[in-house]
Amino acid sequence: SGILSREELAEYKAEVSADEYNQEMLCEFLAYGGLIYKEWGAHNIISPFEIPGHWTFHYGFDHGVTNPTSFHPARIDEKGNIFITGEHYVAGQNVEWHAPKIKALMRAPDDPVASDPSIFSKNLQAKGRAQTYSVADEYDDCGITGMFAAKNDVLAGISRVQRYMKFNPEREHPITHQNGSPMLFVIRGAAPMLEWEISNYQWKKKTKADMNEPDQPTFVMTEYDTS
Repeated sequence: SGILSREELAEYKAEVSADEYNQEMLCEFLAYGGLIYKEWGAHNIISPFEIPGHWTFHYGFDHGVTNPTSFHPARIDEKGNIFITGEHYVAGQNVEWHAPKIKALMRAPDDPVASDPSIFSKNLQAKGRAQTYSVADEYDDCGITGMFAAKNDVLAGISRVQRYMKFNPEREHPITHQNGSPMLFVIRGAAPMLEWEISNYQWKKKTKADMNEPDQPTFVMTEYDTS
């Protein structure tokens, strides 16, 4: 429309995902397709380094039964850069089995843990419990007491992660201090299954009949390469 200058457009483009830019600035309201995290690349992998003790601790958690239970600790620096430092990713086990492995990745068992809201549904019953209880209650019984419900807007969450993954040529790299950096990093070798998930997370293909339905993410299940 000519309202924004080329400089303003370039600055905005550097900060948002390609999908957001095409929609908001080019008015291309198209259904998403293909790989979700197109911004992901070698720039998001960083070699191990000594993490400053004052950096903030953060944890992301999703409990599963048939699907894997995943837990990822992270550290956040003063400028908001996020560094994934470890991983617990196992399917087919109960809370008592997972809890000690998760606690081993935490600074303290009462640290806040951003968790999928579904674990707070009190829909479980067992002998010895007078009332229904939740998966979060089970983790609390095992000593992990800081779980809280994270926001569960999937599309908004994807958009935010895309922004953090994107390489910005004007952003200062937190380690090299050179121009050119994303805001999200994974320590090399620390979270292989997270890297695998990122590479297999795609938008569900639509038929003509459901083109007006909300966009849905899904996994394209390829075998995990253990080599």
